[in-house]
Amino acid sequence: MKNLFEHTNAFWAKYAAYEWRVAADGKEYLLPTSNAEASVYNIMKVADQLVLDAVNVGRLVMKKSPEKKIKDAIHRFACNYGLLGMMTALPTTPNFVEYEKVICSKTSSSVRRRWIRWHT
Repeated sequence: MKNLFEHTNAFWAKYAAYEWRVAADGKEYLLPTSNAEASVYNIMKVADQLVLDAVNVGRLVMKKSPEKKIKDAIHRFACNYGLLGMMTALPTTPNFVEYEKVICSKTSSSVRRRWIRWHT
C-alpha cells in the first residue's frame, strides 16, 4: 500500500499573499492582502510537505524560537497552503475582513466571536 490516498482529490482554497494586521484590540491576525487573488489547489498533491511544514512550525513554537521567526514560518505556511480551517467556503473577495460584520455559519462560536470582535 504505497499511498493510502493515491487516488484522492481534495480541493482547497488559498490566496496568493497574506499579511499580518493589528486589530483594534491590539491582537495580530494573518489575513489575505487587499489585492490577493484566490485560487484552488489539490491539497493531496502537497499533503506530505504540508505535514512536514506544519510540524516544523510547531517545533519552532515548542522551542520558544523568537517571535519574528515563528511569524515568518506561519506566514510562509499560509502563503503555501492558505489559512486552513478558518473559513468553510472561499469568500468572494479578500476584503471580507474589512466588512462591518462577518458571519461564519459553520464555525465554532469562539471563531465567530473573534471575527465579529475584529469588526466592532
